[in-house]
Amino acid sequence: MSIQTAASPSLRHNPEYPLMAALYAAAFGSIALVFPYLTPYLLGIGFSGADVGNVNAIGSLLLLLTTPLFSALADRTGRHRRLLAVSLVIGNGALVGIALRPSLLTVAVLLVLNTLAGSVAMTLRDRLALFWLKQQGSVAFGALRLWGSLGFSVIALLGGLVADRVGVEPLLMVSAAINILSLALLRPLPQRLPVQPAAFDSVGRRLALPAVMWAVLLTTLVIALARTAYYGWSLDFIQNDLGGGRSAAAQYTAITALFEIPLMVFADRLIRRWGAAAMWGASLLLLAASWAGLSLAQTPLQALLLAVPLGIAQAFFFVAPVVLVGQVSAPHRVAFHLALTNVVTGLGTTLGNPVAGRLFDALGVRPLLQIGAVSLVIAALTIALSGRAYAAARAPERPAAG
Repeated sequence: MSIQTAASPSLRHNPEYPLMAALYAAAFGSIALVFPYLTPYLLGIGFSGADVGNVNAIGSLLLLLTTPLFSALADRTGRHRRLLAVSLVIGNGALVGIALRPSLLTVAVLLVLNTLAGSVAMTLRDRLALFWLKQQGSVAFGALRLWGSLGFSVIALLGGLVADRVGVEPLLMVSAAINILSLALLRPLPQRLPVQPAAFDSVGRRLALPAVMWAVLLTTLVIALARTAYYGWSLDFIQNDLGGGRSAAAQYTAITALFEIPLMVFADRLIRRWGAAAMWGASLLLLAASWAGLSLAQTPLQALLLAVPLGIAQAFFFVAPVVLVGQVSAPHRVAFHLALTNVVTGLGTTLGNPVAGRLFDALGVRPLLQIGAVSLVIAALTIALSGRAYAAARAPERPAAG
């Protein structure tokens, strides 16, 4: 059976495909109502840059425990779908609590809870999506992920139109509602995934990773450190330093997502042609150039123009690592390996967020963005230096016939 592409009739005409597409659109659309505004919102209600960094670091530190714990529980029981539903309910209940703003301490606790649940949900959603694609005889993950970008861009634009008028709290409420309603979209996903005896390996055997996974984890760590210098701070920079307001911050994220979409249509094809690792490395270099350019921007318009190369880069940045992990992992270890990448991301952000928060207070955003850009170049170099390990994963896994 041949591998299907994003445009493959057998996938596009699958009666379950619209529900899967809507699931990703809802998941990332809900993020579009939170991500552009959260850091400026926290700074506006009394958090310092150091406070934001510390809260993010605590969430990341706890991710080191919760993500592999939930992943192991899912692997052991096969109840990925049920655990996904639980994580959505918990995370979005926390989001409603943040919108009610009971106290700064309570907001901080709820932020951590939302971070933990969101990471678990993302890991389980991607694992279920990869399994569903394999059932359809496809590895075209980009065909689903592009709908996430579309949902993000459309809802970001709509949110940006009203954000300055209604404030952030109503947007957080709507975001939570979208995710809760998306529980109805889980129907195509299997109630249980097959559980194989090898899933019960000892911890030592489970950590006996293939060389390519160690390379993935090293690169993921460097990227996580870099992202603490960009995410949140860049949007506060556009909103406040450049004077664009919440609407410009929303437009920046929407333009980014819009330019992800056409590239994601071809992402699976290009990944098969050049390899997931090569496309991942190229995306990091383009991201670095975009961040460095943003650090030099003087007007909101210049920032919006720089959202274009950022979106092109993110089309591959979001798809290639997931595809790569799926290719190099045994079926019963995909969720565990995806969870490990989240654990390493949590380690990197735990280390990086407090430093980024203090650098924000001391230096401002521009030097922070430049530090992040240099870190991304280093991450791309780790891919280049791990060429032998990645070469074994260059050819995608072909699903079995039938």
